[in-house]
Amino acid sequence: MAPAIHVRSLDGLALVSPIDPAFDDLATQLLGRIATLGLQLKPFLVILRNETSQTVVSYSITWRVTHTSGKVSTFRNLASFPHVVCGGAFISPHPPGVPPGSHRIEANGIVIHGWGNLDEYFDQFLPQFVDQKDRTLALWICRSSWMQPSSTMAR
Repeated sequence: MAPAIHVRSLDGLALVSPIDPAFDDLATQLLGRIATLGLQLKPFLVILRNETSQTVVSYSITWRVTHTSGKVSTFRNLASFPHVVCGGAFISPHPPGVPPGSHRIEANGIVIHGWGNLDEYFDQFLPQFVDQKDRTLALWICRSSWMQPSSTMAR
């Protein structure tokens, strides 16, 4: 049974759901060379789009899986970019925070944004997260799943 997916966004921060028709094309661009493997993490993938005029420096995403029994399992992910506010950051190939008009892809339990093109070994350990996603869905036979950024700070 395919899970029902419900996505809720905050003002100015849009979440692109894995069931959105534009999702795969946008995700493929963001994932780069690991796109084929990375897309196997669906439905536990979401794209954050910053539609504000400020840089997002921190956010969390809550993933909820509702079992057929009614029990709810919750997973939380946090993305934080303190160097945007504090300075003194190490040299990074990633943009600081999530600048206005930009996108960032998130997966449950793994930082996936940008790493596929930076780490030649990334695709060697990514399959274990695909396996975990498959076990999660098989064990829980989820009825619904939804994501929501629960807090943001913009500069």
